[in-house]
Amino acid sequence: MNFKHLKLATKLWVGVALLLLGLAFVVTSVILRSVQSTRAAERAVSHQSDKLFAASQWAALAETELLRAQAHFNDRTPLIEALYRSTAAGANDRAAEAAARVQALAHTPAEREALAQIQAQRRAIDEAMAQARRAHETGDAATAQAVIEGAYASQVVAYLQSLRDFADLQRRTLDAIQADISAGRSANLAFGASMILSLMAFIVLGAYFLIRHIRQPLQRAVACAHAIAGGDLSQPLDTARGDEFGELIQALEAMRAQLAGVVGEVRQSAQQISLAAGEIAAGNHDLSARTEHTASSLQQTAASMEQLTSDVQASAHAAHAANQLSAQAGERAQLGGQAVQQVVDTMHTIRHSSEKIADIIGVIDGIAFQTNILALNAAVEAARAGEAGRGFAVVAGEVRALAQRSAQAASEIKRLIEASVSAVASGTQQVDQAGATIGQMIQDVVRLRDLIAEMTATSSQQATGVAEINAALGQLDHATQQNAALVEETAAAATTMSDQARQLETAVQRFRLLAVGG
Repeated sequence: MNFKHLKLATKLWVGVALLLLGLAFVVTSVILRSVQSTRAAERAVSHQSDKLFAASQWAALAETELLRAQAHFNDRTPLIEALYRSTAAGANDRAAEAAARVQALAHTPAEREALAQIQAQRRAIDEAMAQARRAHETGDAATAQAVIEGAYASQVVAYLQSLRDFADLQRRTLDAIQADISAGRSANLAFGASMILSLMAFIVLGAYFLIRHIRQPLQRAVACAHAIAGGDLSQPLDTARGDEFGELIQALEAMRAQLAGVVGEVRQSAQQISLAAGEIAAGNHDLSARTEHTASSLQQTAASMEQLTSDVQASAHAAHAANQLSAQAGERAQLGGQAVQQVVDTMHTIRHSSEKIADIIGVIDGIAFQTNILALNAAVEAARAGEAGRGFAVVAGEVRALAQRSAQAASEIKRLIEASVSAVASGTQQVDQAGATIGQMIQDVVRLRDLIAEMTATSSQQATGVAEINAALGQLDHATQQNAALVEETAAAATTMSDQARQLETAVQRFRLLAVGG
């Protein structure tokens, strides 16, 4: 993700988050370092304090023990003997425990060397005391006293001094530890200060880059605004930022481009207006002359239109009379057409009746044919019957003869009816043709009547229109005179507009636009 494309609020929150993380890291580092050093110091001081206490206790107990042993050796009264025996064991145990605790806590080579020297001195003391006791037990009190006052006393002094020196060593070690603790605290303070200074340096550096990141687009935007205010529209702005400043620069670039386009169009329009104003001023003079010529022509046209009005009105009256005559002829033609249509209907009725009669005759002819067949069958049956059917055969013969005469009569009537139907059909066809011809004549008469009516209406409209044209010519003559006055006013206005166009062109010349070829 590019940092330039982040929104300004996001950038600020990122800076705050980094600041908080850095502060948390510094505080955590200082606290951890301080806690670690404090715990180490506490452990070192506790350990060294225990050694110092044990060494001091050991020195005190050893000194008490040696003084008690020397006093017991010098004074062997029953009371001193009893006291020595009652306290010697416990004192020796406590001294041994203190010595053992010191030896357990001692870890450095110097401490171990000092403890080895103290133990050697202790053995020398024990040997001197044993030598003195052996001499005392043998009765040599002087030798025993000399050992006690000589070797024993010197060894005790050296032993106690070694214990005091060991205790002083532990005290000095404790002081050194405390000095190291103070130095560690100072180091922790220096570490915390360095971390804070580093954090402050990081904050200052981040603030510098953030301010620089914010100030640069603002400076570009301010420079663009000053350039636009100074009339310089030839410096385009481009940016790859996606934050609010990028949107501001893009908006300024859009404003500059639109303003440059508007100024360019205004400059071009001013030039065109200046040229057009000059042309209008030149054309107004020609228009004035043509207007005067038009006024004279309109007067002549008005006189001609008056004559044309009278002629058109006469034509309208004649067309109205022809319209009335054509209307009467149309009515009479329609009456004739209705009579012919009635004749056609009557002929169709006769034709249909003749066809029905022909059908009836056909039925009669069929009946006669069937009767003839029946009579023939009856004669055959009578012949088969012999004498019994002779009378029936005579009757059947008569019926057959009647049927044949009926068939002949029906055939004659059928031929007559067919001839009549043919004649009626021919007459009907001729009547249909006559009706169609008369109908076409009626349509022609009606069409002629409509045309004459349209001509009459057109003549009336023409008369009205010519009258309106005559009135309009009068108004046009008046308007032409007014136009002549307006032409003069327009010429003056065109001159004024030309002056203003030049002023506008001068005003937009102070804007510098981007070169088209560059």
